[in-house]
Amino acid sequence: MDFAWHEIMAVTMNGVWKNIFLQFVHDFREFEKVDEESKEVFSNLVTLREKLELDLQEDDFTELLAVQDKELTNEDLMTLEAHFFQEGR
Repeated sequence: MDFAWHEIMAVTMNGVWKNIFLQFVHDFREFEKVDEESKEVFSNLVTLREKLELDLQEDDFTELLAVQDKELTNEDLMTLEAHFFQEGR
């Protein structure tokens, strides 16, 4: 029984509990969607790095993805622009 219990997927349990007690159902499929979007963003960043010949490492991308939900202020944008022109690009 223990083995069989661990074979039950979260989607199956959510389907059963949705009909019984809706407030305790959690839809974990959205996490998969977020993970796919993160992979796509990461892939785009790698492509951009190659095209612009930037000296960036994987840690730089991870840091960027960690703060992507934070909106840039005008000051942030001005700093980025100044850095961009200092690099000569």
